[in-house]
Amino acid sequence: MKHDIETLAKLKIERHEPPTEVKAKKQASILRDLIVFLIGTVSGAAGLSYMESDFDLESAFLQPLAVVPDTGSQPTKNQEANAKDVSEELAPSAVTKAAAFVPTSAALEATGYVRAPRRIQAVPQIGGKVEAVFFDIGEHVEKGDILASLDDEYAQIAHDQAKLTLKREQAVLSETKLSLELAEAQLERNRLLSNKGLLTSRTLQESEVEVAILNTRFLAQQQATKLADANLRLKALDLKKHLVRAAFSGVIVERFASPGDYVSPTSSATQSGSNQGLATLVDTSSIDAVVDVSEKLVSQIQPGQSVLVSGNGADIPDMPGRVSKVIPMVDRGRATVKILIKLDEYDARFLADMGVRVRFFSSTNISNQGH
Repeated sequence: MKHDIETLAKLKIERHEPPTEVKAKKQASILRDLIVFLIGTVSGAAGLSYMESDFDLESAFLQPLAVVPDTGSQPTKNQEANAKDVSEELAPSAVTKAAAFVPTSAALEATGYVRAPRRIQAVPQIGGKVEAVFFDIGEHVEKGDILASLDDEYAQIAHDQAKLTLKREQAVLSETKLSLELAEAQLERNRLLSNKGLLTSRTLQESEVEVAILNTRFLAQQQATKLADANLRLKALDLKKHLVRAAFSGVIVERFASPGDYVSPTSSATQSGSNQGLATLVDTSSIDAVVDVSEKLVSQIQPGQSVLVSGNGADIPDMPGRVSKVIPMVDRGRATVKILIKLDEYDARFLADMGVRVRFFSSTNISNQGH
């Protein structure tokens, strides 16, 4: 019976002392409150709020704590040392991480899209039927590359005719020049004979009149030859107009025509299909961003102000930039003002018309925020 009483006494649970797991959870809760207090103090001194940052408290600070087994009502020296090491190891590193990842405070944010300033529709200078297309959507072309050719049968015939006309005029000019040279030589001999009294004055006058007539005819033929040459150059230009070339280096983002379609020089870039031009060409190496800012906040934005541009895509990094222009006009329907943003660096992952989010900063140095 005595042994039974001693056994029951050992199994007795002291209600005033919490179990081991309860004590561990209580220690973790106290430590967490202490860390949050320290972080709030550091962030408050910097004029920032840790809640605005992307810093994850639970993943950075609330790591699983080592549970110290309870061997009695009083902890041993080893238990006190282990608990002290855990507290000293977690608290300083948590404060350091919080201070390192707090971002610069942004004045405001706005949404917009990526703009390609150099964007044109490739259309011919004259109307006609498409004979061949030498590009496809998504292809990169260089300045001067032939994109398409139009039916040039009539233009080619006119060009050949002008070339023949020029050759005929040149032949007549050569003949007239030779006749003039012979007449001038004959006039010179007649003058020598007239000075010696071997030639009458009437014959000398006739030679002089002939030279004058041939000289006038030669001058007229020179003008006719120049006119024929100018006409040939015009026909050559008309022939070139049947070739559509790239105005600058870029990427074909839209294709509107195929062989057999009829296109005109008055095509609109906003429409597609037959009779609506050939393609849309975009210079992807010169892009910027356009965002809409409320007219109430536009006074906070100045040209040259630092910004951070975020694109839609997991693999697109934040890119630093500057405010290029503040368009001095308000959209009455939306009560917004357009702001042009120039990226500091070119990144091919920013595509034309892609949606972006822009953060405007009061500080001009955000190079560390873009990565």
